[in-house]
Amino acid sequence: MPKFVYDLVDKIALQATMQGGYVPKQEIVKMLATASTDLFNTYYGKPSGLRNGRQTPAIAYQVSTQVADALQPFLREQRYSGSGPALAGDQILYGDGHFFAPSDMIHPTSFETSDGLAPVDVLDDMQRVYGLNDPIAGPTKDFPKAIVRPGGKYVVYPAPTVVTLTYIALPPIPTYREVYDLNGIATYDDVNSVDVGWGRQHEPELIERTLRLLAQATRDGQLTQTAGALTQDNI
Repeated sequence: MPKFVYDLVDKIALQATMQGGYVPKQEIVKMLATASTDLFNTYYGKPSGLRNGRQTPAIAYQVSTQVADALQPFLREQRYSGSGPALAGDQILYGDGHFFAPSDMIHPTSFETSDGLAPVDVLDDMQRVYGLNDPIAGPTKDFPKAIVRPGGKYVVYPAPTVVTLTYIALPPIPTYREVYDLNGIATYDDVNSVDVGWGRQHEPELIERTLRLLAQATRDGQLTQTAGALTQDNI
C-alpha cells in the first residue's frame, strides 16, 4: 500500500485539474508541508494563543482525547543512559546529569528517571535557584528536579543513571519522489518518499488546507471555492 503522501498529492492534483488548472506535484508537496505544520499548530496550540505565558487556545495538546489522538503519531520516546546498561538507541546521559533533547522535540510530555518515585519536576527560570536549594523540597533521588539551559540542554538533579523522555515531535517534512524509466516516464517512488505522519482520518483537513495555500499562491478563485466546499462538507 503506498504511503499516505501519494494519495494526498494525487487527490490534490486531481482537484486542481478538475478546476481547469495544473499544479506541479513538487509545488503541491511544498504547500502540503506548510498545511501539515499549520494543522499541527491548530491541535498543539498556536504561539498567538499565549497569554501571560500560558496557553489559552480552545484547541491545544492534552486538552481533550480528540487532540491527544490526533497528535499520537508524533509521540516519541528517547532513553538516555550514563553508567547504567546501555540499550540500542540510547543517547548519552553525562556524569553531571545533563543530556540534550532530540532536535525534533517540540514539547516534552513525560520525563522520568530509573530511580525516581515521581516524574522529574522541570523548574522554570524563576524557580531554579530556590527549587534546587530548598532544604525541605529540594531534589532527591526519589523526587528529582531538572532545569533547562540554552541549546536544548537539560540537567537533572541529583544525577541519575537512566532518563526516559517522552515528547511530541514536529511533523516530518513530506517528500514525493519519482523515478524515470528509459522512455522518460515518471512513476511514484514509494521507498524514497517521506510520509506526512498524520493518520488518514485527517485527509480532508490536509487537502482543504493545501488547496487554500495553492489558491493563494496562484490566485486561483476556483481552487478557493473547492477548498471552501471541502470545509463545508467536513463541518
